[in-house]
Amino acid sequence: MFKAFFKLWLLVFVPLFFLIFPNEYSPLQMFNEYAEKTRYINNYSGTFHLIEELLENTEKDDWDKKIDDLSTEFGYPLTLKDLVQETLSNNQFRELQSGEFIFINSEPELILKKIANTNKVISLALYLTKEEELLRASKGTIYLIKQKLAAQNPEQWPKVIDELTSYFHFNLSIEKYIDVELPLDKYKQLQDTEFAWQVSDRSNLTVYTLMPDNKFVLIAKAISISSEGTVILIMLLLMFILVISVGMFMWVYPLWRDLIRLGDTVAEFGEGKLKLRADLSKTSVITRLGNGFNSMALRLESLIKGQRELTNAIAHDLRTPLYRLRFAFEMLDDEMLTAQDKHKYRQSVSTSIDTLDHLINQTLLLSRYTRAADTVHFSRCKFANKLRQEIEFISQEQSHLQFKVAVEPSLEDKSIHIDPIALIRALNNLIANACRYASSTISVSFLLSNDKQYYQLIVEDDGDGIDEKHWQLIFQPFAQLGNKQRDLAVGHGLGLAIVKQISKWHNGDIKLSHGKLNGAKFELYWPVHSRG
Repeated sequence: MFKAFFKLWLLVFVPLFFLIFPNEYSPLQMFNEYAEKTRYINNYSGTFHLIEELLENTEKDDWDKKIDDLSTEFGYPLTLKDLVQETLSNNQFRELQSGEFIFINSEPELILKKIANTNKVISLALYLTKEEELLRASKGTIYLIKQKLAAQNPEQWPKVIDELTSYFHFNLSIEKYIDVELPLDKYKQLQDTEFAWQVSDRSNLTVYTLMPDNKFVLIAKAISISSEGTVILIMLLLMFILVISVGMFMWVYPLWRDLIRLGDTVAEFGEGKLKLRADLSKTSVITRLGNGFNSMALRLESLIKGQRELTNAIAHDLRTPLYRLRFAFEMLDDEMLTAQDKHKYRQSVSTSIDTLDHLINQTLLLSRYTRAADTVHFSRCKFANKLRQEIEFISQEQSHLQFKVAVEPSLEDKSIHIDPIALIRALNNLIANACRYASSTISVSFLLSNDKQYYQLIVEDDGDGIDEKHWQLIFQPFAQLGNKQRDLAVGHGLGLAIVKQISKWHNGDIKLSHGKLNGAKFELYWPVHSRG
């Protein structure tokens, strides 16, 4: 849950922080710089053209003085600098060298333009309010235009205006003073200062200036005072919100879908459909939960199936001794029986009771080891010593067989963490099984695996061995090879099933193979570091 929440938090807030906090890669800042650069360059490209033209007609040694004189006509500093890369980025430096305008969004904002075929850069600083900035900058521009017009006859003015219009992104025109429509306060301003301006709409400024003869007025219309990017900015913001919303939906929807699927599967599983499993994508947020449910479902299905089979098998194995008991008791009631027959039936009753007792004990043992391992039964002990003692006791009972014992030297006196009672019981069951089929020799080994990661308890016999097709079957409860009628003299088929569960009790397993003695080889193994 925390991992999923953290992912969602990153998905929502990282782009938001990236958008809000100023940085060179912020889309808002990049858009703002682009919009401001476009606006200023559109407004002042003609101005820079006139300045370059003026400097071309001036001696190079007088450029600084000419720029200083021009600066008084501008609303903010106009300077001439040497082209130095130290204060510019690589991209800005390359753009300047190629003759392009550079806009630097700083305090103050700057427009830079390199004079062709020189190492000099014209720098125009832009600050104050937008109207005031534009007004003060326009005064210099208007001054340059008036100078150019003053050098021509009035008859040539329309032609000059048309020529200059190609360099400006606003409209230039000349009208007679008497034809200009202005409010009274603007007329007075024009008469007093030869300069007036008014905002024609929310984003454009119109500037009026008297020509030297006071009969004509130079008019510059549609000078932009704000970046025309409000709609684009809103669209960019909406796109950002849409992208974030789609990203969140693409994350939440699969989570919601997988939770619904998992909930439906759990509900149907609870109704008894034990073969159902959660089908989730590997990339799903709840994959771990789904895998946990599948593992649990597989375990429950296996347990329930095992319990059903065990119940059916127990019922089958209980039936025979019970029938024998009933028959023996019925026969004992017969007054015609001889003493010898009565003894025979009493012996049958005793045998049947022993069989039932053994079956119940084996079943309880299997049930015990089928549960999760109880660490209370685990302790540290020198298993090699217990193993030798147990085999010595068994060899006395099975004196017709030869027992060979091999213990790895490093394990002779090593104390290991196990359930000693369970492992000795597993050893007894394996040896009992070997004794049943061995001809003369049984080998018992307690070793470490080649990689030193597992303990190995190996029991081999020199019998006929077991066909490979039965290797998995014999570990199932009540499985008896070649004894389908369950001859009770042979057993109930629970011994190896108990050994299998004891191996799992120790986080290990048991496998069957062909041994070096040409008989069966049972290898019970469990990890060295499985429990403490």
